[in-house]
Amino acid sequence: MMLQVVCFDFKGTLIDHSQEGRLIPGMVDLLRDLQDQGITLAVISRNPAKVVRHTLGDIQNFFGDFIYSGGGEGKLAGIITFANVCGIENLARIAFVDDKPDNLLPTAEASKVFVIGFRGSGKYPHTETICEDRGIPYANSVKDLRMWLIA
Repeated sequence: MMLQVVCFDFKGTLIDHSQEGRLIPGMVDLLRDLQDQGITLAVISRNPAKVVRHTLGDIQNFFGDFIYSGGGEGKLAGIITFANVCGIENLARIAFVDDKPDNLLPTAEASKVFVIGFRGSGKYPHTETICEDRGIPYANSVKDLRMWLIA
């Protein structure tokens, strides 16, 4: 599979839940390497885009204009909006990384998006078991996530 885009959830996936405003260790290097491979990066969050940009600080540059707030909509709606804006027809070329099963499962079940569960900051320890039960790839660390995302 040739990925074109990686969409990240915000809190718990890029930003550590337990240390508000701090990035998950190793994430900047992963974002840089994905960008170097020509992969477009996006953030799909329920948080307002202004809050996401402020919290990300300098690393918001990795995402450019591709920071989407789903508001009350689910993550899949944000991914589809993003895909439409970018002209991406094949959702299988999009990876979605999240730490929360309530976001992962509906996206995996209702689309061809390549969904990856991620331990992230560890707020949802049951995510690994749920992903294993549903056959969804799971990354316990940024190193594991790198193996799923970089060819």
